[in-house]
Amino acid sequence: MSDYRIVCVNRLDTSLAHRHVTDVGTENARGEMRRWSAVEVRDAMCRGDGFYTISPTTNEIAKVEAFGCSCGLKTI
Repeated sequence: MSDYRIVCVNRLDTSLAHRHVTDVGTENARGEMRRWSAVEVRDAMCRGDGFYTISPTTNEIAKVEAFGCSCGLKTI
């Protein structure tokens, strides 16, 4: 099991009020970069891997969680 820091995200280009994460870029403890789809992130979390972000302004850590939108899409 590993922890990955999310350093960038892509979202569906829909309305500003309803934009889903489609994929993310991560960096692990060794500095290795990887691109993941939201489905891959959800699968990895089910296997015990962790994903998090760090606020650039407050340096607070936020754990990433699976999210099921009311529109039916499963994302993070």
